[in-house]
Amino acid sequence: MRIVEGSIFIPADFTSSTILIKNNKKPINSVKARINVVDHTLHYLDDKGNEFFTRLPVEEIFFKDPVTGEPQIFTQTPEYCTTNKAGWFEVLEKGNVILYREIIKTVTENKPYGSATTEQKVTTSYKYLMHAGTLCRQVNKINDFIAELKKLNPGIEPVLAGQKYSDKKVEDWISVARKYNNLR
Repeated sequence: MRIVEGSIFIPADFTSSTILIKNNKKPINSVKARINVVDHTLHYLDDKGNEFFTRLPVEEIFFKDPVTGEPQIFTQTPEYCTTNKAGWFEVLEKGNVILYREIIKTVTENKPYGSATTEQKVTTSYKYLMHAGTLCRQVNKINDFIAELKKLNPGIEPVLAGQKYSDKKVEDWISVARKYNNLR
């Protein structure tokens, strides 16, 4: 088998990270790590470059985005969101509303005619999850997210009025959540 497209890992390569283990106050710094999104394990390298994986409960893991240099924060399924299956969520915005993005990797296999090798293709899709107070739910469309925020605080309506947002742009989701979190 060989992967011809995509990766089951976030990030695709081992990247320096900081890991916060649940119920442990001290962060573990400079760990070369990556997340296997398919089986929900955290893979890391020891000092000798040997690869290991763990299912220890991780509060958060911080990676530096190799393209933008911005920190990326991931957490396991939030405890207060009992309706979701196990997984890893990217923390996009924190405040009165916390916006998460679940990154879903799907592996499809194909064996080309006359080939002895099966090819795997990994595709990526996303789901969004919001948490505010006691409310924790999946939001499939950005307009659904905005509607939920308006229920929580009608003051968001004039802030968002007249602007168009796209379900496909993560920047738009973050912008809406950030505007909500900046309300006084």
